[in-house]
Amino acid sequence: MPYDAQHALEHPEAAAWALGALDPDDAAEFEEHFQSCDRCQAEVAEFAPVAKSLALAAPEAEPPDDLEYKTLAAVQYAVMAEGRTEPEAATSASPALTIASEPKPSSTSKASRWWHLHCG
Repeated sequence: MPYDAQHALEHPEAAAWALGALDPDDAAEFEEHFQSCDRCQAEVAEFAPVAKSLALAAPEAEPPDDLEYKTLAAVQYAVMAEGRTEPEAATSASPALTIASEPKPSSTSKASRWWHLHCG
């Protein structure tokens, strides 16, 4: 059965019903309509596999309190470590990352400026 956008707009509760997200009164009302509507039955049949797969989704989790600090510290460390790598020591696998004609800025001042702007 081809998708009917107008019908979907008239019965948006089909997806919520397939997910079990309707309140009892709305669910009872939709179920009455659902029994006689081939289009809603087809829509619910399409939503059913998605609704079942949601049970396999990862549980909601709260990030650790220190995640921002650890992330910023790791970025600062990477910036400082990048400044210690000399252009001559770069591997041949990444020649596009090395520009020999440009002098490297001081890694300490670059990292220090970054750290003070974002963490100070």
